[in-house]
Amino acid sequence: MTQVQNIRPEDIERESFRIIEQEFFSRTGRRQEEFSDREFAILQRVIHATGDFSLADSIRFHPQAIDRGLAAIRAWLEASDPASVVRRLLDAVEKGTG
Repeated sequence: MTQVQNIRPEDIERESFRIIEQEFFSRTGRRQEEFSDREFAILQRVIHATGDFSLADSIRFHPQAIDRGLAAIRAWLEASDPASVVRRLLDAVEKGTG
C-alpha cells in the first residue's frame, strides 16, 4: 500500500533545486561557476519546469537581460495585483537562490 506523506510544496521545490544543483555538471558538462548566481537561479527554474538539462546549452544571457526583465516585471507589479508566485520568482532570481 502506498503511504501518502504530508510534504509542503516549498520543501519539494527546495529538494528539486538541490538535485538540479547536484546533477548539473554530470548532466550538462558545464559548471555552475560559469554562470552568475542570478543566471543559475533562472537555469534551475527552467530545468525544474521542463525537466530538460540540455536547455543549459541553449539559453544565453545578455548582460542587461535580467536587470531589464526584473524592471519590466516590477513596473507591471505596480500597475496590477499579481499572484504571490511572481513575487517569489523575482525574489529568488534577485537573490540567485533558484
